[in-house]
Amino acid sequence: MYKLNAHTHTNFSHDGRSTVQEYLEMAQANGMSYLAFTDHFDTEWGTNEQTFAHYARMCQEIASKRLLYPDIQVACGLEIGFWDERVGKDGLVVSDESELQLIHKIQKETCVEYCINSVHTTSVLMGTDPKTGLPMDRQTGFERHLQIVLQSLDAPYHYDTIGHFGFCTRKKRFENNALFYGDHQTTIDKILDGIIAKQKILEINSAVGQSEMECLPSAEILKIYKKRGGEHITFAADAHEAKALLHNFDKVRQIALDAGFVYYTIKKDGQLKMVKID
Repeated sequence: MYKLNAHTHTNFSHDGRSTVQEYLEMAQANGMSYLAFTDHFDTEWGTNEQTFAHYARMCQEIASKRLLYPDIQVACGLEIGFWDERVGKDGLVVSDESELQLIHKIQKETCVEYCINSVHTTSVLMGTDPKTGLPMDRQTGFERHLQIVLQSLDAPYHYDTIGHFGFCTRKKRFENNALFYGDHQTTIDKILDGIIAKQKILEINSAVGQSEMECLPSAEILKIYKKRGGEHITFAADAHEAKALLHNFDKVRQIALDAGFVYYTIKKDGQLKMVKID
């Protein structure tokens, strides 16, 4: 069986709890073929120069450790938060030209080869309107999240994958805490069509938190994606510690097969490569 995980946070992320070495040991013990390290892009490490040095050290660590595990294809990457209301102007993490230049510098001058583009709408998780602080209903909150995901497709930096589509459901703030296709059909169709047109990967994220969905996005939305011509998917445990590296892998694998997918897509040597789901 081909085992992979394309969304992993080490202790180079502010919330990662395991080292690169610990992840690789776990991957080897579980017979994994592919592992992408995708630590958060954050600017909390200091100046732009200090932040660049932080990610350069991350890349050096991954590059040296992966030589010890030749049976595992190891990718060095980032998760870039397009929108996070905890930081940045109007929620944009890349809030000025210098931060955008920093991302470009990291992508150009380090071994970063795989990037996830994610939206973290914290106001929706809290169930409040970010402008008024008043409670926000599910329909309004989820539509807000989706509109930002749609905007993120045109992010001003290179990315390969759309991350945790359905993040807005991770905390139990609403009744029927699931993202239903029929409630947001027009926006979801635009997002899926945009992913397909731009030849990006849609990750299937198994870290659902308090969501009522079986994965992010839901099995329902995955079937719609496939029906509309989507082909590129990958498995993402969104692991923050080594023991979660293959969280719900078998469940998500079956969901992908049931939706009609035959291949995963990984990044290899700068190109997208499709590998058989077996």
